[in-house]
Amino acid sequence: MNDAAISTIAIGNVWTFAPLLAAVAAFFILTWKDPKQLLWAFIVAQPLIGGFYYTNIAVFSIVFKLPIFINNLFITAFVLFMFRKFVLEKERIVLPGGAFLWYLLFLLAAGASVFTTEHVSLTVSSFAKLAFWFLILLVVVNLALAREEIIKAFFTMLAVSFLPLAVGLFQLTRLSRLEVPHRINSLYVHPNVFAYYLVLLIAAGWFFLPVFTGWKKRLVVSSLALSLICLAFTFTRGAWICLVLSFGMTFLLFGIKVSHLKKLSLGLAGILALAVLAAPLREKIVSLIQEPRVAGSLQWRWIHWRETAGDLISSLPNLYSGRGVGTFHFYGHFPGFAAHNDYLMIWSGAGLAAAVVLIIFHLKWLLDTANGILTAGTEQGRAAGKVLFAAVVTAAVGLFTENLLLLPLFQTHLWLIGGLAVRNFRLERNIS
Repeated sequence: MNDAAISTIAIGNVWTFAPLLAAVAAFFILTWKDPKQLLWAFIVAQPLIGGFYYTNIAVFSIVFKLPIFINNLFITAFVLFMFRKFVLEKERIVLPGGAFLWYLLFLLAAGASVFTTEHVSLTVSSFAKLAFWFLILLVVVNLALAREEIIKAFFTMLAVSFLPLAVGLFQLTRLSRLEVPHRINSLYVHPNVFAYYLVLLIAAGWFFLPVFTGWKKRLVVSSLALSLICLAFTFTRGAWICLVLSFGMTFLLFGIKVSHLKKLSLGLAGILALAVLAAPLREKIVSLIQEPRVAGSLQWRWIHWRETAGDLISSLPNLYSGRGVGTFHFYGHFPGFAAHNDYLMIWSGAGLAAAVVLIIFHLKWLLDTANGILTAGTEQGRAAGKVLFAAVVTAAVGLFTENLLLLPLFQTHLWLIGGLAVRNFRLERNIS
């Protein structure tokens, strides 16, 4: 290759990466000067990057590693924020107690598996993700948000999600281009993960709807409707169960107005009518019902879980210490690489104690959230608590049938909601 060709390639690389480097530099400068901008950037970026990825927009494909790159940017920015607050400004870091002490214990057990694994890089990467989820909550709580800013954060979350959900709805009219090979129930890319994220959006839209008025309320209603439609046509039964269970438990424990039930019933009836009247969707549903592999998926999971648990119990090292968090060594019974059950996945990767602590953490988080809702003195406080309660129920139950614990779109929103709700609970108790 001659010098001229090499120079041309070098100039091309400069033009390609210079704007990207400038954007990254601007991002860090902006978030360093005004840390609250970090929250707004995070709330905007996550649903756009994740939502468009799962609705199969090419530029957000994993081939380009863009979701991972964005995620790593925020990890770095969050660490810098905590460093600035604690080291440079000598401010006290708010450390939420209660349930989160159990999560820190879970992190300790997960981190210890780094010393017992043969897959060091995968284990370290998985541990870093688990730590990042907690860091999201820690940063949000330490931003000292006011009540108005918490409302703004929830509204921004719902408003930004509108665009990728609208694209997802448009895709329902182009079913022939959306079929993913070897997946029977796919209208979207990775529909199961997308579906559980939609349950979180539905909870945020439903319980915060009374807080908004005017055009904001109309936009939230639109986002809520799109979330319900997209969730229905992911054909992810586990997410449907989580939606019913999380809303049912919230309604049972904290009450619901009859008018709310009427609106929910009308919305579900509208989705059913769409499915029946739209010929492509109707044909898809009929083919789905007649597909034997769909009916047998739960049976497949049950066998997989039983055999995996048997292998874990049969060996004392497997019972008490894992082989690396984020790894799964018992997939010989069926082709694949995952347990389709995060509690088994953690048992296999970080040991039985870590799996038990993870279950205790979810139960304690639910109890703490319920107490926060019952003692909240404002409608906004109760709304934030109910969103979190429904989200934690979804996480705790969804982890039994799916691998959600290390997936960014679901976990970033779960912990973002957690941070906002914890901050709101502190305001309710007049704690700065």
